[in-house]
Amino acid sequence: MKKIALLLALFLFGIQGLFAQTRDITGSVTSSEDGAPIPGVSVMVKGTTVGTVTDVNGNFSLSIPAFAQTLSFSFVGMNSLDVPIGTQSEFKILMYPATFGVDEVVVTALGISRQKKSLGYAVQDIQSEEIVKAAPVNVISTLAGKVAGVQVNQAGGQIGASSRVVIRGNSSLGSNEPLVVVDGIPIANNSITANSVDYGSGLYDINPQDIESISILKGGAAAALYGMWAGHGVILITTKSGRGKARGVQISYEGNYHVDQVYSIQRYQNKYGQGYLGDEWYWKEAKAEGYTGSYQDFVLGGYDPGYGFAYVDGFGSGVNDGVDESWGPRLDIGLMIPQYNSPVVDGVRKATPWVSNPNNVRDLYQLGHSTNHNISLTSVTDNSNTRLSLGIRDQIGVLPNTDMTRYTAAINSTMKLSKLVEYNISMTYSRNESDNLPVTEYNASNPMQSLGQWTGRQIDMKDLKANWKTTMENGYPYNWNSNYHNNPFWSLNKNTNSFQKNRVFGKTSLFILPAKDLKIEARLGLDYYNSKNKPITTYRSNEMAAGYQAWDGGWFRLNSMASTEINADLIAYYDLVFGDLSINLLGGANYRNRRWDSQTLGADILTVPDLFTISNVSGSPVTAMDNDWVRSNSVYGAGSFGYNNFVFLDATVRNDWSSTIKDPIFYPSFSLSVLPLEATGLQSDILSYLKLRGGWAKVGSATGAYRTDPYFSAGSSTIYGITQYSQTTEFPPASLKPERVVTTELGLEANFLKNRIGLDVAVYDKTTTNQILSVQISKATGYNTSLVNAGELNNKGIEVQLRGDIFKSSHGFNWEMTLNWAKDKSEIVELYTDPITGQSLESYQIGSQWSTYVQARPGEPWGVIYGTGMLRRKSDNAIIVNAGGRPRTQANMILGNVTPDWLGGIRNAFSYKNFSAGFLVDLRKGGDIFSVSQMFGSYSGLLEHTALDDHRENGIILGKNFLKDEKFVKVVGKAAPDIQDSEFAENDIVTDAQTFFESYYGNRELSVYDGSYVKLREANLTYTLPKSIFGVSSFVKGGSISLVGTNLAILWRHKSNISGLDPENVVNSGNSGVGLESTTYPPSRSMGLKVNFSF
Repeated sequence: MKKIALLLALFLFGIQGLFAQTRDITGSVTSSEDGAPIPGVSVMVKGTTVGTVTDVNGNFSLSIPAFAQTLSFSFVGMNSLDVPIGTQSEFKILMYPATFGVDEVVVTALGISRQKKSLGYAVQDIQSEEIVKAAPVNVISTLAGKVAGVQVNQAGGQIGASSRVVIRGNSSLGSNEPLVVVDGIPIANNSITANSVDYGSGLYDINPQDIESISILKGGAAAALYGMWAGHGVILITTKSGRGKARGVQISYEGNYHVDQVYSIQRYQNKYGQGYLGDEWYWKEAKAEGYTGSYQDFVLGGYDPGYGFAYVDGFGSGVNDGVDESWGPRLDIGLMIPQYNSPVVDGVRKATPWVSNPNNVRDLYQLGHSTNHNISLTSVTDNSNTRLSLGIRDQIGVLPNTDMTRYTAAINSTMKLSKLVEYNISMTYSRNESDNLPVTEYNASNPMQSLGQWTGRQIDMKDLKANWKTTMENGYPYNWNSNYHNNPFWSLNKNTNSFQKNRVFGKTSLFILPAKDLKIEARLGLDYYNSKNKPITTYRSNEMAAGYQAWDGGWFRLNSMASTEINADLIAYYDLVFGDLSINLLGGANYRNRRWDSQTLGADILTVPDLFTISNVSGSPVTAMDNDWVRSNSVYGAGSFGYNNFVFLDATVRNDWSSTIKDPIFYPSFSLSVLPLEATGLQSDILSYLKLRGGWAKVGSATGAYRTDPYFSAGSSTIYGITQYSQTTEFPPASLKPERVVTTELGLEANFLKNRIGLDVAVYDKTTTNQILSVQISKATGYNTSLVNAGELNNKGIEVQLRGDIFKSSHGFNWEMTLNWAKDKSEIVELYTDPITGQSLESYQIGSQWSTYVQARPGEPWGVIYGTGMLRRKSDNAIIVNAGGRPRTQANMILGNVTPDWLGGIRNAFSYKNFSAGFLVDLRKGGDIFSVSQMFGSYSGLLEHTALDDHRENGIILGKNFLKDEKFVKVVGKAAPDIQDSEFAENDIVTDAQTFFESYYGNRELSVYDGSYVKLREANLTYTLPKSIFGVSSFVKGGSISLVGTNLAILWRHKSNISGLDPENVVNSGNSGVGLESTTYPPSRSMGLKVNFSF
């Protein structure tokens, strides 16, 4: 906090900057296309913070310092223009339309702005207007579908769920997350999870309304200046400032209100309810064996007490009333069955109508809503520009009793202290808090663990909601099943997971201009956060069961975490022009210091029920502490050389010394861009612009703390009061090296038809070596595993961006379309070979769920799904069934690949006079997913496909009335020793539905589906209020009203996704969650109204 106080003191001191002598100038700005005035043009005195913007008639007036020499004019879609001032006092400025790709200015490494035409590598940026157009809930969601080669996955549809961002495919067996840099300072984007609760990603702490632009540095040459932190690309975020605004004070307000509605809920069957062996198939079998009772008698256990369903106490005292599956009696045919909510008369539970509740899962959810308020103040004087902003977002989730609130405050200020000295500070404070976030994954307090996988389709969710505080006759909380599950409303209201997080990040820079072409920057950056979460499980919850009608007193954890990262840079910039040659040089040094610590305090059992304090622990408390400390020193340099504005050569070097790695690490890069049309002087209306580019770079990825030194850990319990310590079981090699990534990239940019069409194509080859792997070694060494540098992974890819002005009119209808498409192909070239034994590592585990694995295997793409699958005839890939008509299985098979075949996005923007509109469609082809929800939802008879047609009445013939796209064969006679040599015939064996779908548990291939989708990601419709309705003296200067929506619909999903799950949802936002789904919450669409006013 002392550091923060010092930065604020410097800021307040800097406001006292001196004002130079001034003189007044006026002028107007018009368009070269039609002579119309251009309102909103930024007019700046070059090299200062003095500026204004043109009014609605394109006019401006400005007081300029006496030493001012040049005026700079800039406007979106127009060429920027520098005009000498001289002795003029009145200016008439003509601005020309910008050439797409030629005149664009983008932010590059270290926050340096450069013309895009001079870059020899791929950079794609998103501007402020595009970021906030649809009022997104967080920054990460604005990237989906908008940037070629960027893949975004969310860890479920619940409020606050974290996200995973990957640039140009997975290229590491460690982390694949890109570096995040805000205003030149790296910040953490780690996700916080504890006790199966997802508390969100670090980027959620940034208010999207405070962002000026986001630049994605994709290739190694683009990111090389960040060295060992940039092995997987960089996301550069530039926050808004007062630069380019009119002199004086301006106030802006933006607010929006959204309603959130859950959609894409799993597809459930509504033909059969809770129970076991209760469908007509088994009734027919019983009749074939001589049973003469009716179906009504059969389902009440009349044939056998193990067949059907009848509720007594929910523990199995009735007919299958302890089971949580939907293999019970037929619904909606007039059956009368005792149920959990049937009335009890004289101690006997009466039979009531056995009917379906098709919306019982949907009835769990409510309409969520969010309110967002943002107000900003911009102050511009002759010697300073400052922007202050405050924001609050209050969100109520679609699950009952879930919420999230975010408060933000930000400042970005630049002051000219003298002709030679400038000072800048940008800082953001955020606080996120929640009284309850939902439990995820396979846990009793996750409502979807029951409702998505194990439940009765007859249960009445509204009844459960109305009575969740009630105690049943058996002494248990009111629920449809007392054996395994909690009432979902009990879990959501009683077993809460509170969360608070405070964060401060930003930087302060002092600029000194000792010579005309030389600038020196001293920069200090801070990223600090602390978080606290408290999950609790209450007395009488299923998790606390200690026998029949007995429970432990409760459970809780108090988890605290804090992180502080300091980055100090000293950078010198030198810009020269010698005739046709331009030179931009940069040299700097960086010191990084990051410290992290965590503490856990809790109790597994409480003495007094539901008193969640550590003094109430029964037995020993649960305690844990951890910390790490990483430091690094770096020097870097860059040179950009341009000749005659058509050839540009860039070179960068960086050397890192890290506390986590013994040896220094050197990272070079080179890139070149050439503009052939400018070189030859050729002009054409067909080919308006052409650029060729290429680059090579070596970057890396460092390791974490304490991986090269042995250390001891304290045990969580004591023996006779003495703390027990143990040494790490992983051998720490002192010679460990960082992961190395070498990339080569070629690209082409071209504009056609007077710049109406723009094309950008990039191809790349990326090879990652020195992967840091944990491999098993002989326990005779005293260790279980050892860290080694091994493995080689190659990624090859292509990215295409296509932009077109389909209709373009300065005063009429405009339609712009932007398409992006990217394909990344990965291959595990090799893993590890033991230098002593020569034994090769066959696979490396990335993630797993229920004995199904995502692995790296030599010769295969990154992330193959490996597990038990179906045995196939080699000659034609037909599936071989067993004597029961169900697929024969084979262990250790490749079942799929988690990497998408390609990614794409289509953006459309329309405008007509004061109206504007747009929508974004996001596409993914391929990327397989193993779904635990589909596996258990099939096993339990819950999902729609388990009761299609007459399967439960007359059985299934695989290949005929189920899985019709596959060919199934049976063995004729006795199977040969090698089953492939057997005689086969087309399958005609009838199997009962229950037995077949229960085989999903042992046949994981049946629960792997293709994750392809087409999504309507966002849409907006805006009306800009006419300036004529605001008078010259009006307090309100302008405004707009918008209808907005995000995550609106899944327009198409692959037919193999028979459960209807959201293909983007994964278990978690790390590598271990890719391609794996388990009890995830469905997504929510968000629709609302946004207003914007300036004062």
